[in-house]
Amino acid sequence: MVRIIHIGPQIPKLDRSVCCIGYFDGMHKGHQKLIFQTVKDAKKRNCLASLICFSPDPVEVITKKKSMHLFTDEDRYEIAASFGIDQILIIHFDETFMNLLPEDFIDSYLEQMNIEKLICGFDFSYGRYGKGDPALLKERCSFDVDVIKEEKYYGSKISSTRIKEAVFSGNFSLAGKLLGFPYHFTLKLKNAVRTGDKYLCEYINADERCIMPKDGIYEDLFEVKDGSYHLVRTYEPSYDEKVIIEALK
Repeated sequence: MVRIIHIGPQIPKLDRSVCCIGYFDGMHKGHQKLIFQTVKDAKKRNCLASLICFSPDPVEVITKKKSMHLFTDEDRYEIAASFGIDQILIIHFDETFMNLLPEDFIDSYLEQMNIEKLICGFDFSYGRYGKGDPALLKERCSFDVDVIKEEKYYGSKISSTRIKEAVFSGNFSLAGKLLGFPYHFTLKLKNAVRTGDKYLCEYINADERCIMPKDGIYEDLFEVKDGSYHLVRTYEPSYDEKVIIEALK
């Protein structure tokens, strides 16, 4: 099971690790390049493979506006673990952290985290106004730093924004190609109505911050209407689901 450690101004004692760093909101093919290199290098150095990310969402802290996500935090961490990550290091992102000078982020955080090697994307930014860049990491860090080039699909950069657009439009095929695995979401049951030998089940997102497709019927998989998913289920639901359905009768 992946180990999850929350990081604040006081850095806990950490085991040696090769780390990749970013927000990793999509866990897409671009993020996977960083993760797979991290896992590979960690095995060579006989240490842990760690993923450094930030919470709350830096975009929300910086803009003071809610941001829609592709996956719940729990899903993201499970996906990272499935790729071979041993531990998730979650740095608390608030206004104080946001205003750190890039050099202070390196000295007060990264240099205190027992990092053997750091892997980041070509566009990774950090510190006040996002002024920190990979070049400064290479110049200032006492450990090795590798910078990974962008990953493209049909000539355009793979990004979480591009995947969100695909999901919203109902193009789950494209979303899956950009992710490198089938797009999925976590639902919770809102209501269920029995019609003959079937139930018409109404589900909502388990996390309201996760993006939903626009209203419509999607290849007979489900229908989205007024912010809810509608699925027809046979009379053989799983035990947990059946308990919920019976309680709603």
